[in-house]
Amino acid sequence: MRELAVGVGLQADKPLRAEVLGKIGGEKAGNLLLQISVADVGAFLERAEGAPLPPVTIGGALEGLPTALVDALAAQDGLLVDVLGPVVDAKVAGTYPTKTDPLRADLKSANASLKFVARLEEQLVVAVGEEGIDASLPLTPLFSQRIVGGLVPLMLNASKPEGAKPLSLKVSKFQLPLDGDLRKLNGEVALELGEITYEILPGLTKLFDALGQGDLVRKSANLKSLSIPIKNGVAGYEAIPISIKGKEYPFVGTYDIAKGEMKFAAQLPLSLLGKSVTRELDKVKDFIDPNMLVPIEISGRWNDPSLRLGKGFVEKLLRDALGGELIDGLQDLFGKKKDKKDGE
Repeated sequence: MRELAVGVGLQADKPLRAEVLGKIGGEKAGNLLLQISVADVGAFLERAEGAPLPPVTIGGALEGLPTALVDALAAQDGLLVDVLGPVVDAKVAGTYPTKTDPLRADLKSANASLKFVARLEEQLVVAVGEEGIDASLPLTPLFSQRIVGGLVPLMLNASKPEGAKPLSLKVSKFQLPLDGDLRKLNGEVALELGEITYEILPGLTKLFDALGQGDLVRKSANLKSLSIPIKNGVAGYEAIPISIKGKEYPFVGTYDIAKGEMKFAAQLPLSLLGKSVTRELDKVKDFIDPNMLVPIEISGRWNDPSLRLGKGFVEKLLRDALGGELIDGLQDLFGKKKDKKDGE
């Protein structure tokens, strides 16, 4: 910052008003204009230690702001620098702290844009109604690891081919904890990844040891928007489409973001599955069509999931198989008796 100029207006029975003008140095020289208003100056002077701050209203624009500064203030550990680039233009408006007037921020850079409308309430960032986050962002390595990996745990190391459209991220009706307690995390996420390549979760490869490694290393997809509700730190999924042998199969389930644990189910053709999963089916293999869909359940931590056939699936196959054999046997038996009577 340089060439700073600060003007303050203070009159009896009127809010304190301040205006800050200046230049922003760095990779892209920019300008700073902030307007600040404090309705109750006396509350600042008489505030007891630990008491909440009286409301402060702020508005303004910052051009060529170093993104590292915004990243540090938001405690994002490099994420904003990664997706927005080194400099960003920002417009801000709102009052803090208050439960009635949301804070608004509009960030734009050469790489991305992000609109934020929410309120700060007692260690929570809260969005209600039409408020929320609306962003158009590049799919960078850090964003893929920390955001996409956290929201879509079956896909790792996602990236976009050159020239592909940026992803779209919208978050509404949310409650984001500032104290790190992810059990307080709630919201509705709409993530449109579009054209991407990704790697399947390593622990799932043993599902498909019947396939060659080339079928599992890296996949391409053009994904529609994923709707992900989050309640008390647990994300729910109606269908995450995973491409196998050129065909997409939906995986349905939940992911506990706080614990890093998942519960997913899918139906996959028997011919795709490896021996480590299908060993239980050896006893009924003579009764199974290799193209039949087999229910699969995945549970446990994302880096070491447990895989098993759907509960009760083998037992049902056995009952159906034995029932079929019994019926055939009875038909043969009574058919032969009938033939004898007819012959007599």
